[in-house]
Amino acid sequence: RASQKHFSGVFQELVPEGRGTIEMKTKQAKPKNADDMEDEDDFSESDENGDESQISKVKRYSGVRIKVSFTGSGETFSMNQLSGGQQTVVALALIFAIQRCDPSPLYVFDEIDSALDSQYRTAVANMIGKYSEERKATRQLRQLYQPTTFRP
Repeated sequence: RASQKHFSGVFQELVPEGRGTIEMKTKQAKPKNADDMEDEDDFSESDENGDESQISKVKRYSGVRIKVSFTGSGETFSMNQLSGGQQTVVALALIFAIQRCDPSPLYVFDEIDSALDSQYRTAVANMIGKYSEERKATRQLRQLYQPTTFRP
């Protein structure tokens, strides 16, 4: 859930004119004693307070729904509607959002810039540089970012 909060901010850092949201997809588990009930996909968090049947249902996270707009106005798009470079930006925004709430000691980014336009390549490089400088300034040297690229 914390990554949901961070995703919008990270996406806007990478795409200043854009906006993005992420929703956790939940699956209602079928109770063992009720074969006639169907599994339901639910993107709403408000169901927890709703009046359900007497048979208890267990929520499980089964995926995410990501909607983004690279222009900040108009229609939002899902991942399968985006170009390869745009998908890369969204994937990196998700990685950086997760990193903000549950950091890993090592990140190896192998040629993540290959599908990126120059503006997004610069934004990603700036974000990695910013995170590295923040870690040095606070002496939290437990994280290392190691990008590789063929570009100068």
